[in-house]
Amino acid sequence: MTELSARDFHLVKKALSALPDDVSPRLIGAAILCGVSDSLALLIINYDFPTVSLRAAAVGILAGSVIAAALGILVLVSSAPPWTPAEVAA
Repeated sequence: MTELSARDFHLVKKALSALPDDVSPRLIGAAILCGVSDSLALLIINYDFPTVSLRAAAVGILAGSVIAAALGILVLVSSAPPWTPAEVAA
């Protein structure tokens, strides 16, 4: 599986590069949803940045999670499903 970044996405949009055949917008949307963080980030913040308050860290982690969730859902909803209703009925 290829690793996609903002740089790669920009190159594809400018038609300077192409996505592999097995990469669909739904896969990209699922990858964006991986940005939703959990409480483990709150535990790690105390070790990495001891001078940062836990409240400020929680706000940043929550904001990043909300942005990742919104973008991931937007990409998943706007992309076509991997199957058609006729294929499901068959």
